[in-house]
Amino acid sequence: HIHIDLPGRFINHCCEANVGIKDNEQAFDFFAIRDIENGEELTWDYEAAEFESVSIPGECLCGAEKCRGAVVGFKHRHDIIREQYGDYHPSYLNDYPKK
Repeated sequence: HIHIDLPGRFINHCCEANVGIKDNEQAFDFFAIRDIENGEELTWDYEAAEFESVSIPGECLCGAEKCRGAVVGFKHRHDIIREQYGDYHPSYLNDYPKK
């Protein structure tokens, strides 16, 4: 589980997020990964940073067209997350799964 400081703590989860996350020494930075409309809510995919998700128990309610139904973590969906977000995940997940 990662701890995100303000203001990132208030960015909601979405299975089709518009911002990605990268670590920066002992912090995390958020980057736009697609064009974001004026007034559109910023969202990031918690599975792109949580190895085993504990942040959203049960059903995902993000409402995205391609909602995955539950937030279970990078461990279970690393191929999907890498394909969807490229390098926009913390470096501690780079070596999973061990080759």
